[in-house]
Parts: sequence; C-alpha cells; structure tokens
Amino acid sequence: MGTIKFEVKAGEIANLGDLLALRWVSDEQGRASSAFWVRDGERKPVDYSLPERLASIPNHPADLRAAAKFDNQRGILIGRFPPVEGVLAYRRGEVIDLKAKDERAAHQ
Repeated sequence: MGTIKFEVKAGEIANLGDLLALRWVSDEQGRASSAFWVRDGERKPVDYSLPERLASIPNHPADLRAAAKFDNQRGILIGRFPPVEGVLAYRRGEVIDLKAKDERAAHQ
C-alpha cells in the first residue's frame, strides 16, 4: 500500500486542486490501485484553480511526497494511491519515493 503526503503551513493553502478526484489517473492505473475502479474515460489534468474568495490567501501547489508503506494489520480490502509522475511509483509491493530518489541523485 502507498499514499502521498504534503506539508501545510499555518495561514497558507497547500493547493491539491482536484487531485483527489483522480480524473488525472488512466483507467489502467485506476484498476491497478483499486478493486472498485469503475470509471472508463479520458484523463484530465489536475485543476489547481481556487474559488475567488480563497484566491487572496497565500497559496501554492502542494509539494507531494511519497508516504512510507504501512501494513494492513486488519486485513481489510483497501486500495492504494495510484502512481504519481515524479512523486510515487511501485515495484510490486515496494513503494518508491521518486522525488527523494531524484534529490539524492542531484546531491551526488
């Protein structure tokens, strides 16, 4: 299982846009991440626009990171977050933090 994480600073908006609506996910990625995937349709980019009443608050796109794997101790049927380009990938059951991997490579 894998998911994403991000930091939120007081008084700011860490803008996720409509990322959690999963419209950006391909049908193949959706079926690989959830047994309940039912949508068949066209992928759409994440919409980061804010409602007018929030636009004046300091905001920035959320800095997404891969969260560490956690065990399913109850053994219930759950999904995992689909792979996110440049952030999160999987190799079988292993969660791969692509952003951390790129940052390590940059410092070598």
